[in-house]
Amino acid sequence: MLPDPYMPENILVVEYEPRYTDRVRHALAGQPFSPSFAKDGEEALRALDGPSPRLIVLSSVVPKVSTSDLIRAIRGRDALQQTPILLTVSGYNGKSPKQDAVRLGASDILPKPYSEIEFLGKVQQMLGVRGAAAPAAERPLTSNESSATSSMTGRHRHPQRGDP
Repeated sequence: MLPDPYMPENILVVEYEPRYTDRVRHALAGQPFSPSFAKDGEEALRALDGPSPRLIVLSSVVPKVSTSDLIRAIRGRDALQQTPILLTVSGYNGKSPKQDAVRLGASDILPKPYSEIEFLGKVQQMLGVRGAAAPAAERPLTSNESSATSSMTGRHRHPQRGDP
């Protein structure tokens, strides 16, 4: 069954660093996402006993339960075997983030530090949805980020149909 485009997407964010929790909260504000937050592995496991998230954002380092054990626990649940996991990794400098993520049992890697726009773009890409508007940028946008703000300008880009 396809998700209802008007219902918020449930996202579990497992992050212990307040600066990233705040950044994620701000990036998702006003978007069609309903985030819940866990600051450690034990909270994450308890959160997974509730409604299944459509996406799990997981820091590569979390207190109380190792990230690899947490990924195994997630993948061990039938309802979560296909749920995308976005792994946020400090100091990641690999050349193949998707391949490295799959090797770890996740779906993709987002290197830390990341901007709100980079985070939002990755979440939208992984869920196959577009947000209402991008958060205010603190720096000029790159060409990759400009499409994330199309709704702020009122111009919607449709890459599959070419530019308007």
